Amino acid sequence: MRNIRTPSGMPNAFPQFTPKAQTIATSTVNVSTNEKIKKAGSNGVLIHVVLDESSSMSSVTQQTIDSFNSWLKEQQIGDGECLLTLSKFNGSQVKYIFENKDIKTVEPLTTSTYRPSGSTNLLDAIGDNITKANAVISSKKKAERPGVIVVILTDGEENCSNRFNKTAIKALVEKAEGKDWTFLFMGANIDAFHEGSAMGFGTNNTVQYNTSNMAGSMAALSSITTRTRTAYAKGFAGDALRASATYTQAERDQSL
Repeated sequence: MRNIRTPSGMPNAFPQFTPKAQTIATSTVNVSTNEKIKKAGSNGVLIHVVLDESSSMSSVTQQTIDSFNSWLKEQQIGDGECLLTLSKFNGSQVKYIFENKDIKTVEPLTTSTYRPSGSTNLLDAIGDNITKANAVISSKKKAERPGVIVVILTDGEENCSNRFNKTAIKALVEKAEGKDWTFLFMGANIDAFHEGSAMGFGTNNTVQYNTSNMAGSMAALSSITTRTRTAYAKGFAGDALRASATYTQAERDQSL
């Protein structure tokens, strides 16, 4: 396979994926939870950010935008190839602002691309993103597969999904974690550990965050994201990878 270079001069670990324009599309994914999850690798990394855009986030719209953009800026200077997918969920829809885009070319979030409204279809959003990430790594040979980091940020309880339930999401998450995927679950105004556990997320990579401290919460997320990207680049797997993707107490305190 030809080794295509990115604008940054780094080898492109994902030559068959052409970054999509920054347009918002509604997902139509509908996949069985019996799907075979493929094992993550160490040839670059895929990051999927699953962002709550329900009406309860309205009061922290600008804080969410600013803190996401700070996280993005820090990740854009990180080493190694990274493709970013940013989705948002509200009501019955899961929308993608962009998919599989070189993180160094991603434009900041704005009030045009993030406008909270509607209900919380959290489960459909998580299931949708797992399916899409799995499709990317399934298309590659084992030696060419990237690591996978799925970040979920929500401030409310599920109330309107119609394709996935908690049992289905838990099954998918547990399968994926067994294949060296990393999930980082951030919950506010809910018991993040109780809700996260019901969906299969471990306590080590779950954090209770405070919507009035979005900047601190996303700074902590940036630290753990960078650490996990480094672990993938070093070829970590299993327990060593999970240890790298564990929130420290300082990061937990920083999120409150």
